[in-house]
This record gives sequence, C-alpha cells and structure tokens, in this order.
Amino acid sequence: MMMQNLTIILYVSFMVTVVSGYKNKSAGYMLYKYLMVDQEYSPNVRPAVNNSNPTTVNVGLKLVSMVNFDEVSETLTITAKLKLVWTDDYLTWDPKDYNGLQSISIPQYNIWKPDVALENSVESYHDLGGKNMYVAVRYDGRVQWKPINVFRSSCSADVTKYPVDVQTCCLDFEAWSHSKGSVRITNSSDHVFLHAEYDGHPQWQITQSSAETRFIGDNYYVIFCLLLKRQSQYLLLNIILPISLLSLLNSCVFFLPASCGEKASFSVTVFLSLSVFLTIVSEQLPHTSDNVSIFNLYVFIQLIISTIVTMTALIQIRLFHRDDTRKVPDWLRKFLKSIGLLGKQTSDRTRKDAEESETNNIDQTSKVTKENFPENDQNVTWKRIAECMDPLLFVGYSCLNIVCTLVLAFCIVNA
Repeated sequence: MMMQNLTIILYVSFMVTVVSGYKNKSAGYMLYKYLMVDQEYSPNVRPAVNNSNPTTVNVGLKLVSMVNFDEVSETLTITAKLKLVWTDDYLTWDPKDYNGLQSISIPQYNIWKPDVALENSVESYHDLGGKNMYVAVRYDGRVQWKPINVFRSSCSADVTKYPVDVQTCCLDFEAWSHSKGSVRITNSSDHVFLHAEYDGHPQWQITQSSAETRFIGDNYYVIFCLLLKRQSQYLLLNIILPISLLSLLNSCVFFLPASCGEKASFSVTVFLSLSVFLTIVSEQLPHTSDNVSIFNLYVFIQLIISTIVTMTALIQIRLFHRDDTRKVPDWLRKFLKSIGLLGKQTSDRTRKDAEESETNNIDQTSKVTKENFPENDQNVTWKRIAECMDPLLFVGYSCLNIVCTLVLAFCIVNA
C-alpha cells in the first residue's frame, strides 16, 4: 500500500514538473517541436501526402545589382534574390492551438526545398542560400524562401551594331534532380523586379525584362531575360570620334607638297594610329566568327584606305623626283587636262622646269613666246604631274571616307 502511494506521488510530481516546464515555453517553441519532432518531419522527402500530385513552385527574381556583362567572355554576372513559394503538406497547424500563431521561421536546412539551379551557369553547382538563412512557413503549409546569390550565366553577345548594340541575356532555372513531373516550377510574374537599392550599371542600361515558363524535354524551366542597352557615350568620345578624325587626316596628307619630306611619315603615322585603335576595338569584342561588328569592319576598311593612301603618297614622291628627261605619257597629260588640273597655261615653275630640261642652245626668249606656249603641254614635267595629283587625290579619298561612313551608319541602323 505504501509503495502504491509512493508511486502515485512520484508520477504526479513528474507530471507537474513537465506541465510547469511547458508553461515556460513560447508558442513558437511548441509549434516548432510539434512540426519537427512530434511529426518526425524529414527534409529528404518531398512534402506531398499524395505522391501522384506534383509540387508546384512559383519562382520570382528581384535584381539587386548588375555586377558585370563581359562581351569578350560572354558572361553576365548579377546579384539577385530569388523568391520561391510552394506548399508543404506536412507543415500545417491550427493557429488556435498555438496562441493564434499563423507563421513561423525555420532554418532552411531543416525542411524540404526544391533544388532549383541555374541551368546556364558558368560556375560549378552550389546550394542556394546559406546555413544561417530561414524560410517562412504559414499555418496552411505555404512556404516562402528568399535566397540571395551571385549568379554568373552565359550570354551570347551579338556585337553587329557595336557600339550601339542591344543584348538579350537570359537566366534559365530548373529543378534538375527530381523525377519527371514531380516538381513543377513556374514564373510568379511576367518580368524581373528591380530592388529598391539597385543603382544601375555605368555601361549597360536595363530597358526591358521578361519571365516565362517553358517545358523543354522532360523538365520545366523558368527563364528570366534582361534587355541590355549599351551606354555608348564613353566609346563615342574615346574611340569613335578619334577614328573619325584619323580617317579625315588620311586625306589631309595631300595638303603637303610632294617636295616636303614629311609626306610619307605623316601617312605612316596615321596608319599606325588606326592600327592601335583597331587593336583596342578588337579586344573589346568576343573572339568569335558568328557575327562581326560593323564598326570593327569599318576600322579595318579605314586601315586598308590608309595603306593605299600611304602607297599613293610614296608613288607621288617617286614621280616628283623622277628624271625630267623621261617623257610624261600623253594619256596622263590629256586626263589631267580634261579634268582641269592641267591648264593650257603652265605655271612659272613649270616654265622654269621646261627651260632647264632643254639640252640644245635655243635661245630662252624664243621658248617663252606666245607661239610656243599653246603647245607647252608637251613640256609638262613629272614635278608638275605630282603637284596636280594632290587636289585630285584629296577629293577622291575624302569622298571614299564619306561613303564608307554613310554605309556604316546605314548598316548599323538596318542591321
């Protein structure tokens, strides 16, 4: 009898201790114990009471910052926050039983999460979020997870219209390790949200964004796309304008007389300057043959024109120093005369050159009479020919540069 009384007393004391202990615990603690311990919750099992019903995950993207878009390596690096929402059939409760508590935060590694990954990532796979991150769980089983991460995806660059190009970069997310149809991801909105602290990018401007769900093969994909427009003011001042001025200087070499020793060095200097700018432009473009920048092609054409100008200037200098005893071809004299560069009356310098080239003892006064000068085109020297070429070549190469520039503008607009 005494033993039974002692047992009853010990049991009552134990129950009083347990009840008093629970009275010191919060509703959140009791709820967490109920969900994780009492129900023996496992984060390794998809939370669906009926396994034939797929788990639908709504995915949204909020852009925090655009770190970089590298056209050469064709990669886009952004910092973004994903918002994933799904229903967990095992994380439900009646708020009345827990002092009206309708939601609770649980460490992300303690519950099941969809293994959403960036499919076109250029880095090795790693889990979203971190060990110190929490997920928000509502009483009806609605789970909301907002991991923030740095995403680095591949993005094929179309530089045809460089430096006024527009690029479209997409991030393809999928739940890649689940069986077919068990997890379905879908976009929660039709665009990408911008974080309140997003302050833009110095080189690229986001003009438009989109989000859509695609079923490719056996998997569902949520694809977020960003339309990036290059801000070309820097390139305009530091590359385009200098190249345009150098193309103008190409023609200005013919302002220098052939007798000037700087004519050849001037042409070579312009050629080398264009070569440097061609290297600079090429380094900023992807090393691919899929598409070629029209502007890069324009610089290359200017380099070819500069080569031809240099060769022309060297030929002109060669003609200027040619022996006057060698007769100027009739077709060349007639051509220059037909376009007005070689008139009937030669200059005083041509007269002097003609007089010095005579080897007989004819009196000089008889050679400069009016009856001889109507036929003085027979005495045109190579020096005179070289001088007459300057205005012709200046106009010709200037027109060629203008045509190339207009074609460049037309191709960029209509590409």
